[in-house]
Amino acid sequence: MLGYEKEQRSLTSDQKEATGILSTATCLEYFDLMLYVH
Repeated sequence: MLGYEKEQRSLTSDQKEATGILSTATCLEYFDLMLYVH
C-alpha cells in the first residue's frame, strides 16, 4: 500500500483525480457487497 501511495504522488493531478474516483467507487461497491452478503 505504501508503494502504491508513492506512485500516486508522481502522477499528474488528472490521474490522481481519476484514481481517487476509481478507489471511491471500488470501496462503495465493496461496502455494497458486504451489505448484500450480510
